[in-house]
Amino acid sequence: MNMDENTDIQYSWFTKKFSALAGLDLAHYKCQQMKRRIKSYMQAKGASGFADFLKMLENNPVTVVDFKNFLTINVSYFFRDTDKWDEMSNNHVPALLSRKNTLAVWSAGCSIGCEPYTFAIMFEEMRKKHPLLKYSIFATDVDLEAVAAAKAGMYAGDALKSVRPELIRKYFTADPGGKHKINGSIANNIKFSLLDLHKGRFEGKYDIIACRNVVIYFEENIKYELYGKFHSALNPGGILFLGGSEIIFKSEELGFKNISMCFYQKV
Repeated sequence: MNMDENTDIQYSWFTKKFSALAGLDLAHYKCQQMKRRIKSYMQAKGASGFADFLKMLENNPVTVVDFKNFLTINVSYFFRDTDKWDEMSNNHVPALLSRKNTLAVWSAGCSIGCEPYTFAIMFEEMRKKHPLLKYSIFATDVDLEAVAAAKAGMYAGDALKSVRPELIRKYFTADPGGKHKINGSIANNIKFSLLDLHKGRFEGKYDIIACRNVVIYFEENIKYELYGKFHSALNPGGILFLGGSEIIFKSEELGFKNISMCFYQKV
């Protein structure tokens, strides 16, 4: 047995043990990428190997939470890729509103909540031109700590770097420590919930599903399984909103039409 084979066996053993310990199944993520992330964390903690690291996790629940956050929480901020949000509000949402006044949105992989709150701010601003607009937002993430942070709705300056100052004044309240809390009027239209995209049931029908910079970390077969589930969860003509580096090859075979970069429509 060579060293690489031995490492593969140890990694497989560790992922099974960690899944049982923390409830996060790493088997669906790209193996080499996940190995690099785990090894960098292990080195930072001074673990000599997978077995040593597992003992650390078993003996310290705080480290388990920190490690899960390291693996699952990515960079998140309001109006990420501003041009895409402009396209959404100027083109795709008005097209949906030409057929109906009430829109249902699912933010799948919402992390700390910047994305669903961005949707809410966008819709509130759009009411100036579309006064009959009503909306509901379902926001989910696999990480309990992320969902808790999203519900709290408290953000530091970096998260607001792409938000225009007048919108910060309108939709946030500053606290003495320099953070900003989302106003309750925005939060009222959002339901946050814990959901593992690999295992959870995709219930309900949506006009927009946003899953940005999430499936990029998954194995190809898992990606296309999820895209198929998203298609089923969308209303006819609904929009799937992906990250800038995410492309659905042969999207027509899944029942999608690529209407522009990052945007796929159910046909």
